[in-house]
Amino acid sequence: ALNRLLLEAPYMARCSDDKTATRVRPREYALRYPYMQVNRPGMVSWLVFDLDHANALAWDDAGLPAPNL
Repeated sequence: ALNRLLLEAPYMARCSDDKTATRVRPREYALRYPYMQVNRPGMVSWLVFDLDHANALAWDDAGLPAPNL
């Protein structure tokens, strides 16, 4: 699934070392940054959740389906 995500990412993806994603780079270079745009403009193919809290299983507590990656 991760390979599919990378193949469907925009060729010129927004990326950055922080959450501003101010740089625009080709996908191969954007992969080197911790923050990278994975959805193409005008489309939502992926929902990305950054779980930085103690309860990483909050999705399960809320009765949601398990993440696929």
